[in-house]
Amino acid sequence: MKNIPIKQPALCNKIMHSLVAFVLLSAFITSCGVENNDDNTKWLEKCSVIAIRTVVNGDTVITCDMSSVKESIRIPFSTFFDTLEVIKLDNSNEDALVSESNMITVTDNYLGINVEISPYKLFTRQGKFICRVGNIGQGPGEYKLIYSSQIDEANNRIYLLPWTTKQLLVYDLKGDFVGKIPLPYLVHKGVFHVNHDEQKVTVTHLAFTGDPVVWIQDMKGNILSEIKSPHMTAPGYSNEINLYKGENTALTFSIHHYMPTVDSLYTYNTDNNRLIPLFTTDFGSEIPSHTLGDCGNYYLTDIYGPNTDPKTMHMYTGMVVKRIIVDKRTLRGAYYKMVNNELGGIALESKRWFMNEYGYTVCWDPGDLLDLIEERLADPKISTDNREFLNVWKSEISPDDNGYLILGKKKE
Repeated sequence: MKNIPIKQPALCNKIMHSLVAFVLLSAFITSCGVENNDDNTKWLEKCSVIAIRTVVNGDTVITCDMSSVKESIRIPFSTFFDTLEVIKLDNSNEDALVSESNMITVTDNYLGINVEISPYKLFTRQGKFICRVGNIGQGPGEYKLIYSSQIDEANNRIYLLPWTTKQLLVYDLKGDFVGKIPLPYLVHKGVFHVNHDEQKVTVTHLAFTGDPVVWIQDMKGNILSEIKSPHMTAPGYSNEINLYKGENTALTFSIHHYMPTVDSLYTYNTDNNRLIPLFTTDFGSEIPSHTLGDCGNYYLTDIYGPNTDPKTMHMYTGMVVKRIIVDKRTLRGAYYKMVNNELGGIALESKRWFMNEYGYTVCWDPGDLLDLIEERLADPKISTDNREFLNVWKSEISPDDNGYLILGKKKE
């Protein structure tokens, strides 16, 4: 990462007044007084080997052995992300208002924000509101809830996939409904990728009995290829599907099974119609509820337990109680705790540590952001530079502001 020598007051002014995302690079963070350590670049090299490579049907699979995980380490945000941006969203009218969300689609010039029980919102990359995309309802181009989305700015298209649907909704970049793509199966919760040039759609979803877990179709709903995998059949509607990479040649995804089961992180090779396992974790005889993730040079395992946080118990029955990281190259790893070494060290990881196709994408309520700043300022060990930075930032945030996007672009 490059060093960008910018003074803190100038940085804060840029955050609040230009509505332009600022870029924080790890070396630059040091100039903001955030605790940084050169040893962070080699923190994993000292950990034990906790995974093995095996060949299954010609494919190399990395398996983490939980019984081998001994060390616990603290990992800075900058380990995973090339850049961190803060974008203050426009609040010029009521349609622009956004509540908390981590369902955000990021492209070169656009931001798509999916907020539950609210129309999908389209903003410029700098946070200026453009339009609502579709509306809540049951008419043409309307929906109740959106599960996943794709913005194809090169072809002036936005694709929205509702929950429990047999159609993919299509809009232009002005938010106008232009049509729908029929789906051959009922998709309860799914992720997808549209290849506009080849007029194909790849879909993977929570497959119930008899349904394929992934398929390729044309724009008229005709199946071109599919894969049925009985061991991936969803036992219930409570499971989730996570997309880590969607492109013309492959989808990389995992299924979050709330009911404990053996599973893997997969990539679907569209050219060869092959479902390829990449990573799994061996928990032994007692399998917990967990998710598997892909973040650049690392595989991640989140282990869930009962939610004991009184602030979120009404929203989520489970919460992450342990996290494991595995280096794809060395197979070394450990339990880890994410530590924000940017933005004055506020605890971004405290509420939502969520990784998607882009990286870390969370829309924060301004009141919650102010709470994080206050909590950090109350730390007697905070550096003078961090205190100055956060006090200036705090003075520029109003509880009446629209949401603040914090985006971390993951390293590839």
